Amino acid sequence: AAELFGKAAEEIKAKESGIPFGAAGAKAAILTLMVFLCRGWSNKIPERETGSIVRRAIGYINSNLTSNMTIDEIAENTTVSKYYLCREFRRETGFTVVRYINDLRCREAERMLRGSNATVSEIAHSLGYDNLSYFTRTFKTITGKKPSELRQAQNAAQNR
Repeated sequence: AAELFGKAAEEIKAKESGIPFGAAGAKAAILTLMVFLCRGWSNKIPERETGSIVRRAIGYINSNLTSNMTIDEIAENTTVSKYYLCREFRRETGFTVVRYINDLRCREAERMLRGSNATVSEIAHSLGYDNLSYFTRTFKTITGKKPSELRQAQNAAQNR
């Protein structure tokens, strides 16, 4: 890169000195430098940095578990595109970002259902779910039971 930059600087000086074809040489050198930089920029982020991106994403998810976050917000926080984040997240964790978030939320909901008297609706809302039906379907997919079934089983166990 330094060599290409030096060549571009020489060509620009030649152009300013009035050397014939100096402008064309300057343009060619600058374009060569730009191609070099673009190729370097578009290369995949080194493996050591990928893990830190996923770790930052997981940290952001854990810190904002109760809010209705989007993949765009998570990607913005980790300073990568949402497509790159989703691909690397799945590669590193084995889960999609949405599945990971839902799994964490449902495990927390399970804990809350067992340890509090809050309604299913209150628990769902406190964990960032605006749609109770979506929460119930997601909860059943992840835990194997509907939230109300878990609550009924918990109440039955306490009454014994």
